[in-house]
Amino acid sequence: MIKLCFFDYGNHDLDVEKELMIDVDVIDFITDQIQNISFDSTSNEADLEDNWIYWFNSNDENEAVCKLDKLISSKIKKGSKLKYKIEIDEM
Repeated sequence: MIKLCFFDYGNHDLDVEKELMIDVDVIDFITDQIQNISFDSTSNEADLEDNWIYWFNSNDENEAVCKLDKLISSKIKKGSKLKYKIEIDEM
C-alpha cells in the first residue's frame, strides 16, 4: 500500500489542489496521470485539517512511488509551504 502524506502543519485550511495548481480533485488527478495506481482511502493525523493522507494501491509500488514523487514535485507552486512524504506501508 502506498501512503502519500501532504502537510503544512499549522495551516488549518490546507488546500492540496490549490498548492498543486490543479483544478480537479487530487485523487482524480493522480489516478488519471499515473497508470496502474488506484485510490484506496484517505485520512488525516489527529483529525486536523493541516494534513491529508491518501492511500493507493499498485501492482508495482516502487515504480508508482517514483512516478508519484516526480508528478507531485513538478506541480507544487513556487513559494508553497506544502510538504509531502511518500512511502510504502505494509500496514
